[in-house]
Amino acid sequence: MNLFEKHPQWPSVIEICETLQHKGYTAWLAGGCVRDLLMNVSPQDFDVATNATPEEVQKIFSKSIDVGKSFGIIMIPFQDYRVEIATFRSDGLYQDGRRPTSIVFTTPEEDAQRRDFTVNALFYDPFQKEVKDFVNGLADLKSKILRAVGDPVKRFEEDKLRMLRAVRFFAQLGFSIESETLAAIVRMAPEISKISSERIHYELKRMLQTPRASAGLQLLDDVGLLKVMAHDIYSAESFHKAIQALKKVEDWPVEEKFSLLWYFFREHPQLEAYLKKMKYPQKQIEFYFYIMSKLKEIETDVLSKGEQYELAFHPYAKIMFQIAYQLNICVEKIKKIEDLLSDFPSLPEPLLNGNDLKQLGVAPSAEMKVLLKKAYYYQLERRVTDKNELIFWTKAQIT
Repeated sequence: MNLFEKHPQWPSVIEICETLQHKGYTAWLAGGCVRDLLMNVSPQDFDVATNATPEEVQKIFSKSIDVGKSFGIIMIPFQDYRVEIATFRSDGLYQDGRRPTSIVFTTPEEDAQRRDFTVNALFYDPFQKEVKDFVNGLADLKSKILRAVGDPVKRFEEDKLRMLRAVRFFAQLGFSIESETLAAIVRMAPEISKISSERIHYELKRMLQTPRASAGLQLLDDVGLLKVMAHDIYSAESFHKAIQALKKVEDWPVEEKFSLLWYFFREHPQLEAYLKKMKYPQKQIEFYFYIMSKLKEIETDVLSKGEQYELAFHPYAKIMFQIAYQLNICVEKIKKIEDLLSDFPSLPEPLLNGNDLKQLGVAPSAEMKVLLKKAYYYQLERRVTDKNELIFWTKAQIT
């Protein structure tokens, strides 16, 4: 259990637990952090479970913040992180497929029964240094099995997002999914359409961050979730190609994995609309489409030498080249563009600006932008160092 004690957040966590205990309350660690501890993995964060009510927690901790009081959750902020304190509870009916309409504060045993998977329903008493297991989660953890707590259909009816979480944990932990839990996902896959696009994107992103992203994507397809999630652009062939490519780049950053994934859908007319519907930030969408468009321009030989220089130094160049090499497209052309990096330590500043063109009689306009680009590309291609010479060349372009 020393892994917890080495964690930078541990002093704050144990202080919270000790404060609650000294006030006469139970204070245990709960959920994913306990699972990670038992797997000898350093947790990203900690959750504390207690029999103190949210109001009692707020009285004890003056700097606490109500982040979900109606669900029994109070947050204690620290400089670089936060610790959530949740009151042991059982849930009422779920009518929106995401959250209960009511809760009842209850015992740890009943609290464990409301959680998603047995390996996530464990508690840890930091004072007795003892794991509290009310759902046989320790056995499943040892066997590396992901099993829904209780009836899997009921668990997924309560919260449809749990189906995606199951696949994400499959990819993250390397566990197999228990047969009844898997069958329930297959049965209920169409229900994932009731989950918001933001939540779907969040879970997909977290899955792609795992070292088994390709296996997770394959399972999403096998159980029928992918076809529902991406029905606007779904193509079994395209996803198959993407999965095969992702197998070779599991160590890539998540945005680079997304770039590779969406490259296989570059010709789909609904791709941009789909990404917008999934609430991707506009900058990310522009990032993906810039990469795809430039790779196409490289492949079709439409880039001038000056444009190739500019591309070689572009901040997105590295990922573009990685994708090209990974997919074995226009490799020789990419190598030639990469060679251009040796010509300059960095791209030189343009010798001409808008004021220079104004003096030549060019008004601010789209034409001015085109001329400035042409002049800059000429500067890069010819390595012109004399501004007057470049002005003379530009005059010839105007007349």
